[in-house]
Amino acid sequence: MLLVNPPLVVPSEAPAGLAKLAGALNGHGLAYQLWDANLEGLNYLFARAIPAGDNWSRRAVRNRDANLARLRSPAGYDRGYKLRVSDLNRLLKLAAPEHNLTLADYRDPRLTPVRSADLLAAAECWAANPFMPFLAERLDALIEARQPRMVGLSVNYLSQALTAFALAGLLRQRWPQVRLVMGGGLITSWCSRAGFANPFGGLIDELVAGPGEKRLLELAGLS
Repeated sequence: MLLVNPPLVVPSEAPAGLAKLAGALNGHGLAYQLWDANLEGLNYLFARAIPAGDNWSRRAVRNRDANLARLRSPAGYDRGYKLRVSDLNRLLKLAAPEHNLTLADYRDPRLTPVRSADLLAAAECWAANPFMPFLAERLDALIEARQPRMVGLSVNYLSQALTAFALAGLLRQRWPQVRLVMGGGLITSWCSRAGFANPFGGLIDELVAGPGEKRLLELAGLS
């Protein structure tokens, strides 16, 4: 079983839902792997940023490693915090100039996560997502190494939805035999709407609303 935290969410806020799912799986001795695709995807974009001709871009690239190291320690949250975050956001702009990316949000210029047709389009055209050149290769390696029977995508915010569906589209294309489940806060809010009917049945095997521990254990063969 592979449980995934897809981009994009604030990387300093670990997803509590996945930790609870991991605890439930640990308690029953079930094998699984957690994948923080959000953090890995951001690091991929930081690394591929190339300086433009302005001083801000040159400074952001020059200080990239120092800023990341500083923000990974309590010392990074001093008076220079806003400048460091601003410089990292500049790296994201340099790495994917056609997209609207910051450390806290991802917006596609063509697709919106509030339309099911756009989410399905994100799945169909998954390679257009700025994270996917890296995430596709990484997912290949994880699937080949772990051979999971099920992949769970935890989607809590609208800023994650387009990339989550891009991952779903890739998974369906390359590994149609793998069961694909999607849960999290955003999925719960969708499912709670009056008259909601799952429009993603051909893509997602199951949408899980609310706490997912019980259903995850059922899907793993435990009652």
